Amino acid sequence: MSGDSRQPGGSYGPAGADVRPGSALAHYLLDQLAALEVHLPLAAAADPEAVHNARVALRRFRSVATCYRLLLPRFPADDVGLLKKLARDLGESRDAQVQAQRLVLAMEINGPWRREDLLRELAAGLRSHAADRAAALRLVDVAAPLDRLRRSIRSASRGQAGRPQVIAALQLHWQRVEALMDRAARPAARDEHHLRYTMSAGASRACGTRRKR
Repeated sequence: MSGDSRQPGGSYGPAGADVRPGSALAHYLLDQLAALEVHLPLAAAADPEAVHNARVALRRFRSVATCYRLLLPRFPADDVGLLKKLARDLGESRDAQVQAQRLVLAMEINGPWRREDLLRELAAGLRSHAADRAAALRLVDVAAPLDRLRRSIRSASRGQAGRPQVIAALQLHWQRVEALMDRAARPAARDEHHLRYTMSAGASRACGTRRKR
C-alpha cells in the first residue's frame, strides 16, 4: 500500500507542498487506487485481511469520486463497470468470510449445538463461497483500467479546483443525502406508528383495558 500522504491538519499531498483542495482530492483518490492495486493479488488468494483492505480502498475511492464527480472528468464506462464488478466480488467474498467467522464463534461460545455438524458444514460452505468470489478477481485485468483512471485524475488535478468548488460539491452531495434520508424516514415513521398502535391494541386486549387513541 502506498504511504499515507496526509499532512498535519488532514490535508493530502507531497510533504512541504502548497496543497490546494483539487490537488488534495487527486492525491486521496490516487492513494486509494494504489492501495487497491496492492491488496488485490492477496485478495484473489482469499486472504481475509487483503479482501477487507481492498474493499475499503475501493469503497473510499467510489464514495469520494461520486461526491466530487463535478470536479472530475467522466471516467470511461468500461472502467466504472470494472470497479462495480470488483466491489461486488470483494463484497460477497468479505460478507461470506464474516458470516462464517461469526457462525464458528457462536458455536464456540454458545455450544454445544444439537446439530453442530450441519452448522460447521454451513460455515465451510460460506468459506468456500468466499474463496470462489475472491478467485474471480484473478480473471480481471486491472492494470490498464487503473492506469486510465490515474491519468484522468491527474489531468483533473492540474485544473486545481479551489475551495469554493469543493464546498459547492459537498453542499450538493449533502442536499442529495438529506433528500434520500427524508424519503426513507417517511415510510419508517409510518411503520413505527402502525407497529406502536398494533402493540397498544394487543396490550389492551391482553390486559382487558381500553387505551385512548
